[in-house]
Amino acid sequence: MSNKNKELFPYVSGDYYSEKFANNELRITKEILTQSEVPIHRDEIEFIYIYKGSGTLMINGNLFDVSKGSLALLMPYHIHSFILEPTETLSFYRIRFSIGFLLLSSMNRKQYLESMLDIHGPVTILNVPKLKQELVLNLCKEVVEEHSIVNQETGTLDVSLISYLIYLVQTVEEENILETKKNKSWEILEYLQVHHQEQITREKIAKQFSCTDEELNYHLRTLTGVGFSENLNRVRVRNAVALLQFDELSIRQISEICGYKTEANFYKNFKQLRGVTPQTVRELSEETIPFEFKLDAWEIYIYIQENYQQNLSLSVIADMTNTTEKQINRLLKKSFNKTFLKLLTETRLRIAKNILFVLDKGVEETAISVGFPSSKAFSQAFKEYYGETPKQFSMRQHK
Repeated sequence: MSNKNKELFPYVSGDYYSEKFANNELRITKEILTQSEVPIHRDEIEFIYIYKGSGTLMINGNLFDVSKGSLALLMPYHIHSFILEPTETLSFYRIRFSIGFLLLSSMNRKQYLESMLDIHGPVTILNVPKLKQELVLNLCKEVVEEHSIVNQETGTLDVSLISYLIYLVQTVEEENILETKKNKSWEILEYLQVHHQEQITREKIAKQFSCTDEELNYHLRTLTGVGFSENLNRVRVRNAVALLQFDELSIRQISEICGYKTEANFYKNFKQLRGVTPQTVRELSEETIPFEFKLDAWEIYIYIQENYQQNLSLSVIADMTNTTEKQINRLLKKSFNKTFLKLLTETRLRIAKNILFVLDKGVEETAISVGFPSSKAFSQAFKEYYGETPKQFSMRQHK
């Protein structure tokens, strides 16, 4: 990266976008970039996985060299853009989803308030280990293909992708993390996100970061284009939208959780930013996400994703949830249009396919590693689902 470009992009206020994602919505695009971007920041969370080329990613005024295998986790407080030299090209997948999707798909609903803090970890950019790069690439390809099919239900596959990317972030070795030296503007924006539930004021934040009120507003306006109050309201409303999917919380409770002193003030700021009331967003959420899908069915699916290698059975899940096997299958059928066995088998087959493609393991070893009782059962299920045996698939991929 030349010094010229470093001078051109020190601190640049980013355009702010809110695409009003539904809490169960995920969008993925395959992109090729040949020139620098305008800095932006969104209400949504964004994963970027680079599979070809190199360039520089600017986040909150800091510059990071990225290339094949780089994975960036960008939160709403990350004002970011790619900066490319004339000779540079980047090919990558951009995956966007709301905070609500993250809570819905990877957290236990009974712990979501505590979990809100856990998604703001120290890792911003990491280098995916070479053995896992093809796994990420193939999973992204599969999700893009499924999204291109009209009226195709992609919820379970979307969760698989996000769950795996979060797993990579949470388990990354220290040597694969790109060092992040956060400037004061970055730290202030992140502090607003993590502490938005508290009764924070401009004066308290200025004292926290040893600066004057004017300096605080300067830091915020430099990156976001707006001052303290506007940034705090963006954060609070963004998180309120994520919580509206949980029926057990009243709108008044959500307003208090998100730091508003009065429900009237919450309604006023919410409508100003979203264009509709919290109640309208809740009603729309209930139309798009069935009650069971939000709660028990989703938790069962996540449990399958995390424990597919074990000897799982419908009776085990029934015992865990204090319900009947028939009720579980009815719940899953209504939410995903699939039975427990179908969901478990599809999860195992999808992971097995990636193992065969990337790691070139034998059929029997692969079958055992994903939880099938025998290579025969694995081969039969694989052929029924993909139209060829695991051996045929492996030979075709490794000619």
